[in-house]
Amino acid sequence: LIFTILVSPIVQIVFIAIMLHIISLFMGLKTRQEHFYRLVGLVSILDFFYIIPFLGIVIVWVWKSILIIKGLKVISQISTLKAFFLYFFCCNGSTPLYTVFIFLFIFLAQAIALENAH
Repeated sequence: LIFTILVSPIVQIVFIAIMLHIISLFMGLKTRQEHFYRLVGLVSILDFFYIIPFLGIVIVWVWKSILIIKGLKVISQISTLKAFFLYFFCCNGSTPLYTVFIFLFIFLAQAIALENAH
C-alpha cells in the first residue's frame, strides 16, 4: 500500500508528461520534454485536494486543467486554443470516444505542421 501511494503519482506525472510531449511533437512544437515534466509535476501538488470528499475531485480537475493549459501556453508559446486542445486530447479522455478524437487530432496536428512547414 505504501509503495502504491508513493509510486502512483510519479507514474502519473511521467505518463502525462510523455503524452503531452508526443502530442506536441505531432503539432510541430519544439518544446523540450523536461518542461512538460516540470509543469505536470508542479501542478500535481494539487492532488492533495482529493482528500476532500466529492468536492476535491472537482477542485482538482478544474484547477489542474486551468494551470496546465496556461502552462502549456507559456512553455510552448502557443495560443490558448492550441494549449486547450493539446491538454484535452492528452489528459481528459478516458472513453472510447477519446480514441476517435485522438485520431482526428493527429490528422489535424499533421495538417497544422505541414501548413507551418510551407
